[in-house]
Amino acid sequence: MDLRVLFMQRTERYEGQHAPEAVLCWDEYSIDENPEGFNEALEKAKKPFSKDEVAGFALVRISIDGDKVRAMCLEQIHKLEGEVSRDDA
Repeated sequence: MDLRVLFMQRTERYEGQHAPEAVLCWDEYSIDENPEGFNEALEKAKKPFSKDEVAGFALVRISIDGDKVRAMCLEQIHKLEGEVSRDDA
């Protein structure tokens, strides 16, 4: 699975003042389904920042193991034991 992450680097008064910030992330499947929406989201993500505030943007492609991410997500699902009742019954 590939991700596209838009990073922003704020203008620094001294080297190392600001870390790069991730301001947008889309997966390859969402981009394939809606490329126009992705391009609009890129522009919208850049819009709130003035040219003086930002040194630059970088769109980075990151490859991850989708199956491992899916497994981590599924680990977060917990079953609750018990009964459901209504207070007004």
